[in-house]
Amino acid sequence: MIIIDSKEWAAKRFWNVGDGDHLVSPNRNHSEIVNEVIRLCQLGRLLSAFMDQAKESQVSISTDLKVTDFRVAFEDPGQNGPSPASGVSDLVYTGLDPTKQYITWLLEPMRPKALATTKWSVFADLQTTRSGGVTGSGDYVLFDIMTHTLAGQSGVGDHGLEGIQKFCDMHVCSNKCKNLGLSPISRTLAAENSDCGDSDNDSDSQNKTSL
Repeated sequence: MIIIDSKEWAAKRFWNVGDGDHLVSPNRNHSEIVNEVIRLCQLGRLLSAFMDQAKESQVSISTDLKVTDFRVAFEDPGQNGPSPASGVSDLVYTGLDPTKQYITWLLEPMRPKALATTKWSVFADLQTTRSGGVTGSGDYVLFDIMTHTLAGQSGVGDHGLEGIQKFCDMHVCSNKCKNLGLSPISRTLAAENSDCGDSDNDSDSQNKTSL
């Protein structure tokens, strides 16, 4: 735990990225944290646009949702060497490129599954908790973001087109989807993947994809 301006933050790093090697290098950890920051920013924009669309369409949705706040921190071991919490040995640290001799951490506020798609990606496996301490009276906070993208390179847990297709196969539109004016999800996404990323050529109605 880290305290910044009297606020408690949890420091996070990657220990296992699912590739069979439980030792995540400092460079790989940095790359995956960058990926997670990108996903958090993307989700924030999507959530804001979704709420605006719901308001415009006069569709009732929960408004007490927000994406977690975050900070990126860099540990400079200096002469004392890496902290025990980093899991980085002195040997690994000294073998790093001198310009990259730091350890990257993702800071998120201490805290006591939803899915969405943007046609070329799917937000999946979102973790949710309610702020407000023991009373649980605050907003629902989304964190630990994973995505499936066409390129399959957004970070840990990205199963590419297969993951997007699975979402398309499993999704069942509700009245909220229809009231929001969202177009039905294609069940043959695998055959259309060359068009999925070409959002610049789509009309506004085509860009509205079911949740």
